[in-house]
Amino acid sequence: MFCMKTAYEYRAYPSKEQKRTLNRQMYLSKELYNLLLEKLQYKAESAGCVAMKVDPQYTSMTCSKCGNVQSMSISQRIFVCEKCGMSMDRDVNAARNILKRALDYIIPTTEGHSGSQACRDDIRTSAGEAVAYEAGTIWVAS
Repeated sequence: MFCMKTAYEYRAYPSKEQKRTLNRQMYLSKELYNLLLEKLQYKAESAGCVAMKVDPQYTSMTCSKCGNVQSMSISQRIFVCEKCGMSMDRDVNAARNILKRALDYIIPTTEGHSGSQACRDDIRTSAGEAVAYEAGTIWVAS
């Protein structure tokens, strides 16, 4: 590795061996991730569950109760909604939003009523799951 001074900062350039090692490690990490996804899909199917990919973008910045999107720094661990005042751990909030996105895909909502399930309290999905919506909270029982 060698360093070169530019007008603004130093920049490190890896050697050919370091590039080869880095490329190999990136390839292996992608392969391991794909194997993990395959195993997860297999285990879900064998347990009679559904595994699906959900876009995680903005899930930790969106209120899982009212849907308000607000900016947050990475160091903030507690999500406090500026609109409705709901407060919870940002990871739990993101997990609830991911679940909502998955359920919105599985159970299509009425147009214009995103996430409301057209005011129904109990909805049956495939494999006899009951999904109940109560005050912004999703309960899934199988």
